[in-house]
Amino acid sequence: MGFLFVMSLFLQQVKHYPPSLTGLALLPAFGSALVTTSLSGGLMARIGSKRVMVIGLLVSALGCFGLVLIDSQTSYLLLACLLAVLGGGLAFVLPAMTEAAIAHAPQAQSGIASGMLNVSRQVGGVIGVAILGALVGNQQTFLSGMHLAFVIAGGVLVLGLGAAWVFMSEPNRRQSTCGNSITFGDACLLEQSERIKSESTVR
Repeated sequence: MGFLFVMSLFLQQVKHYPPSLTGLALLPAFGSALVTTSLSGGLMARIGSKRVMVIGLLVSALGCFGLVLIDSQTSYLLLACLLAVLGGGLAFVLPAMTEAAIAHAPQAQSGIASGMLNVSRQVGGVIGVAILGALVGNQQTFLSGMHLAFVIAGGVLVLGLGAAWVFMSEPNRRQSTCGNSITFGDACLLEQSERIKSESTVR
């Protein structure tokens, strides 16, 4: 949320885009987020939510540090690529965060865990907008403030990456109703479906 706020100001104040064109210029971030969100579920099933979160934080940090290099002369093609990288990275982080929060909570409290996660995400977004906006506004030029804001944001993402790698654990594997197999999430449903099909074929 914070980077979209800063980038919308950059496009309008530095690149002199009209508001309607500014919205269109930000579409690569949303398009990339849409694609990576749809891929994140399968990726978490293969390599785990911890690794997906680490990958997302790493990609997001690279996107933030890349945005430090842009100025008024930067081509939109490069800017669109950086927006896609940052948006896609953040879209990897959020589903993994949700999976980790719900999986580590008792089943009876999974709704509470999901609600608290959403509240924390919204509050964090508001705080991010406030901090990045303050950093941009308190510098001599808009570009210097924006570059400082993205350096700090990238640093925070790197710290989050380190914390996730060190402190985050994969959700506990649970004994499912799929016989003796140990599965994650919807993999159990898939295995049940395949077993039913095989039993019906034998009959």
